Amino acid sequence: MDDVTSESVFSRTKPVQWTADVAVIGGPPCSSVEGVDERELESDADLAFAFRHAAGVIAADWYRQRKDDSLVLVVLYNYRHALELGLKAVIKSMIASLQFEEPAQKLTVEQEQVLARARSKHDLSLLLDDLSALAQHFQMPLPEVVRTACEKLHELDPDGQWFRYATVRSRTRGADSVAARPDPIYVDVPRLSQLAETACSALDDLLDRTHELQDWQTSLGPEHDQEAHRRAVLVTRQHHEDDLHQA
Repeated sequence: MDDVTSESVFSRTKPVQWTADVAVIGGPPCSSVEGVDERELESDADLAFAFRHAAGVIAADWYRQRKDDSLVLVVLYNYRHALELGLKAVIKSMIASLQFEEPAQKLTVEQEQVLARARSKHDLSLLLDDLSALAQHFQMPLPEVVRTACEKLHELDPDGQWFRYATVRSRTRGADSVAARPDPIYVDVPRLSQLAETACSALDDLLDRTHELQDWQTSLGPEHDQEAHRRAVLVTRQHHEDDLHQA
């Protein structure tokens, strides 16, 4: 193998000789179906899939070879981050639908706060509550498995830091760092994977349904009456129920 240098590993220009060893991350902004700029290769939904996939691969490897249990922390972190990104993707998409309905009006203060949390917060409990309220508005009930998975992971890691470190900053102001897991926690890894995978799939389904709604919005044009919005939501929900019956 050639000597490894930063220039040989990373490049901002396309390689002269393309090989299967080269991965591409990032990309120029493109206009998403919601009318919000998304990075072509790196939307929240895409990264949620990546973290979810990584968690599944590591969990399967741990189960097959019974490797060091510290790997399970990486599984937990990746599933937690996948759920965080999944929640944020659906929230942003639903807020974009609200903006499309009333393009001449600004978001309410509450909606701006929801969007700000989706852009910067890592608290699964807050994001879960925000999505639950939005889902109710769109007549898309939040699946219970999403709530269960997020609440369980939030108990163990309230801010996205506790799975990443052995010690974390104490929640008590002025106190020293504390052990992230002072008492043993016993994790059924296959059941963890089943719960997290089901919750991630449920969020994917919510995002798909929101995108379907946006297709109807685009077809109908910006609506300023609640009846037209209600019709689009009902059509989307009926299509979802038809898919469930056919499954």
